[in-house]
Amino acid sequence: MNLSSYLLVLLVLSFAISWGGDTPRKGWFWYKESVKKKEEEEKKKEREKPVSKEASGKKKKFEFPVRPDAPAPVREFLKNPNEQTAEEFLAWQYKYFKHLEKVGFALQQAYLKKGRELYPIRGYPQTPLLAVEYQTYKKDMYKKVFSSLKDKIGIIYFFSANCGACKMENPLIEQLYYKYELPIRAVSVDGTIEDFPFPVVVNPDLALKMGVKVTPTIVLVIDKGNEPVINFVGVGFTPLDLLESRIIMSLVVNGVITGQELNANWELMKER
Repeated sequence: MNLSSYLLVLLVLSFAISWGGDTPRKGWFWYKESVKKKEEEEKKKEREKPVSKEASGKKKKFEFPVRPDAPAPVREFLKNPNEQTAEEFLAWQYKYFKHLEKVGFALQQAYLKKGRELYPIRGYPQTPLLAVEYQTYKKDMYKKVFSSLKDKIGIIYFFSANCGACKMENPLIEQLYYKYELPIRAVSVDGTIEDFPFPVVVNPDLALKMGVKVTPTIVLVIDKGNEPVINFVGVGFTPLDLLESRIIMSLVVNGVITGQELNANWELMKER
């Protein structure tokens, strides 16, 4: 055997040895399995590493999700609730609801005056006004308030003859008068005189001056010492219970009575 033949045999033998065993049975991608196995072993070693006491004792602090643009008292209370932050939150919430009360009342007044022009759909926008809009007012509760304010408030009832809604509203206004003996004046805008148990006058100019465009219209006049305060409490047919609650709303919003007085005199909180 010459030298070249000998070298060829050695080359074949070395190739067979290097690729021998069970390795070829794994296919051409056998090396991928070994790489994956190596990665798994490294992960296992990482998991088995002892955890230091400092790392194991630290827990991530819980943070309540609060919008960054939330008011400061709200944000501080939700992130760190304690007695002090709770007091600050309650003080802010009281101001918020008082403002909301004014918003709802302003919407109601705007709608009652010009709602048919500005908001020509059924219903009207109104925010619930704290403890004023309860539906379970008792007759004696109204009487306690109204009897103490007879010299400070009055009702002006604008009506006309050719008005179907006025025919339905007339007996309700009479009921309001008999129940609470409130000072009521009826104003005819077309010269018609109705037989009411309270004074009736013909004064279309007053209706024009006060911006009354629809009959029936019911206006609450509050005497606060200077110029009288005018609040529209009914435009179009207004049920009696709704009319009563709107009068109470007007008294609260204008500072004639307070929510605390209502709770103390009527014990509304016990009814809730």
